[in-house]
Amino acid sequence: MGEPDREQGEPIALNQMGPTPEQLQKFLALPDQPVVMVNLLKFKDGPGAQDYAKYGQAMQKILADIGAEVIFAGHCQTTLIGGAEWDMVALVRYPNAQALVDMAQSDVYQAAHVHRAEGLAGQVNLAVFEQ
Repeated sequence: MGEPDREQGEPIALNQMGPTPEQLQKFLALPDQPVVMVNLLKFKDGPGAQDYAKYGQAMQKILADIGAEVIFAGHCQTTLIGGAEWDMVALVRYPNAQALVDMAQSDVYQAAHVHRAEGLAGQVNLAVFEQ
């Protein structure tokens, strides 16, 4: 689920498909409270967006079953500040970090995950607590 060992402080590349072991450890150490995941998505060329849409459709029930919800999703139009270009942004609120990890390990999620892998070139996920 991670990438090869890297030097401490070495930057992590944009557009990864999964967390590094260090990122997962930090994520699981978050307080037990609702967390919003900011998903910055980059689709593969060709039918990537359509493949990812299949994943998104399957995720609606999966998220509802664990008490999570998509609170925003939209296609990016342009970048105003910075140099990264994203295709889509989605914000998903989970009951806590463990709920996301448990979901990702479930059989029903793994069945839907194939469409995520087919559609995404990579992504950035930010864990955010609402104020």
